[in-house]
Amino acid sequence: MTRKLSCVIFFIMVLLQTARANDDSSSNGQTLLHWTETKYDSILEPVISSDCEYYEICNKVQNYPMELVTSKLEELKTKNITKFTIENLNAENVDYENLCSFKDEVYYPQAAKDSSGKWHFILNGHSQAFQGFVVKRCKKNCPTGPFHTDYTLKCVQMHYNRKMVFIDIEKRRLAVKKFKIPRCCSCTLIN
Repeated sequence: MTRKLSCVIFFIMVLLQTARANDDSSSNGQTLLHWTETKYDSILEPVISSDCEYYEICNKVQNYPMELVTSKLEELKTKNITKFTIENLNAENVDYENLCSFKDEVYYPQAAKDSSGKWHFILNGHSQAFQGFVVKRCKKNCPTGPFHTDYTLKCVQMHYNRKMVFIDIEKRRLAVKKFKIPRCCSCTLIN
């Protein structure tokens, strides 16, 4: 009995260590490509607009490093990597009414916020869409509706995590990790 218990405890410890290692690698990002050129070292963090800040993803960034992006997309082509994620980019037809209105949009993001709240440049070219997503952007106002309560309705933007290729300027690499994508609008009652 003691031997079986020891085996079970050992097995659980191995599973926990494996889970921690997987969590660590996903937060640091899986590396696709490194570069040694120092000419890109002067690139700063993304300049984010207030609209992008609200949705935690940005289609256009004022200081997007297009020269670096174009160079690295060409390098990826030599490795036969021409797309990372292109979702089915069709809007959904749903047969129910949402309390919160939202807008389906196709995004080829240039920046996104990771789970720790840090903004990163996302790899996408002008003429080459490398990663595309359908996002559901919540409209900030909420209908008054047929509710008669002491509560106020508020529409809240909900997100889900998707893997994207991002530009890690500090480590001079292209890497993959999870970023937030707007997925739906949730109608919330607040007192």
